[in-house]
Amino acid sequence: MNHPPADRPWGRATTLDQFFALHDRLMSVDSYPQGAPLVTRPSDVFITPFAKSGTTWMQQICHGLRSGGDMSFEEISYVVPCIDYAHAMGLDLNADHVFDPRVYMTHATWDDAPAGGRYICAFRNPKTVIVSYYRFLENWFFEPGVIDLTAFARAFMPAPGTLDDWWLHMISWWRQRDNPSVLLLCYEDMVRDLPGTVRRIARLMQIELTDGLFEVVVRQSSRGFMLDHADQFDERGLRRLAARDAGLPLDSNSSKITRSADKDRYRLRPDIDAAFDALWQDQIAPRTGLADYEALRAAVRAGMAQL
Repeated sequence: MNHPPADRPWGRATTLDQFFALHDRLMSVDSYPQGAPLVTRPSDVFITPFAKSGTTWMQQICHGLRSGGDMSFEEISYVVPCIDYAHAMGLDLNADHVFDPRVYMTHATWDDAPAGGRYICAFRNPKTVIVSYYRFLENWFFEPGVIDLTAFARAFMPAPGTLDDWWLHMISWWRQRDNPSVLLLCYEDMVRDLPGTVRRIARLMQIELTDGLFEVVVRQSSRGFMLDHADQFDERGLRRLAARDAGLPLDSNSSKITRSADKDRYRLRPDIDAAFDALWQDQIAPRTGLADYEALRAAVRAGMAQL
């Protein structure tokens, strides 16, 4: 998506156009020099949700499963690296990881993700995704209160008949639902059943889940534990790049583990809610036969029950 250039290129954005310019600069792999491309191993695990759909949570679960609960890392992205920013953060994508198997994260579609590994993709209601994404970027990429949530949500919506963003990502991974190398989850059901989620991920990773390992990973991937260790999930590697390349404050609040927010302040207007429903009918229902997001959740649960 091409966005207009910012009229103030450095520092936090104060307009939507400025935000888009910063976002495109810092979130594009073309913004950074690239190292050697990743040579995938069959044992490699790729965490592949759309943004704000449980990525960090799954990084913690996967790392805990392979390491027995190691928490010695500076920030989770240094031990479960994003394939887009690893080189810029000084990481060698092809190096062995301290623990096996190697685990990476990416927000790529199925078609763009590295081939030849194993994959975990969680879906989340796009209405919740956009609110969570807005909250995450506020006070990091843009000043609090200067960009309207409604305008932000509208900018997230593809044009009618155009498959893009969340909708493109969802379709690409849904088509892999019968692929034995792909585990599909829904964020809301991860919240509802964390122990079951840990068991499913361990099975995909081919890790023997002892009672002791199970207890440690469930405890260390609980919301309370991760809140208590929020500074280990705060995107500091990408935050350093953002400070260096765009002048964003290094002390910005970029933690991905946050406490509950004011639901009235972060609530989509009824017309935006309806527009998201219309997008589902335009883009998702004709391609999947799924009437709405709850139907997707039910289908994912049915698929997991067959494993």
